[in-house]
Amino acid sequence: MTDLKDDYLRKAEIIRVVDGDTIECMIDLGLRTYRKTKLRVFGINCPETRGPTKADGLISKAFTKEWFSNNKEFMVRTVNNGKEDSFGRLIGEVISIDGESLGTTMISLGLAITFMDGN
Repeated sequence: MTDLKDDYLRKAEIIRVVDGDTIECMIDLGLRTYRKTKLRVFGINCPETRGPTKADGLISKAFTKEWFSNNKEFMVRTVNNGKEDSFGRLIGEVISIDGESLGTTMISLGLAITFMDGN
């Protein structure tokens, strides 16, 4: 398996939205090499889609799905030297080809809060 131990900006394609702040995507590493991975959107925390925050979590997830329907190709910049979090996800900034940050947009719309977990 190829590691992402840098902070290069790479093209990626969405596979599925897990919840408001977690996606599964295919990252283009270059030279016809790709990595399918779960990715936690850096710097945000969305409500959970279960339990007492379920309604808000489903709204955040729906927005994330909509964002990716408009941004099937996007860019990922991994953080934390490509180390995975405790759930086995890479952590990275998600940026549209036009330069819009998914995390910043979600915070500005009140769909997520700023979250720095040390990663």
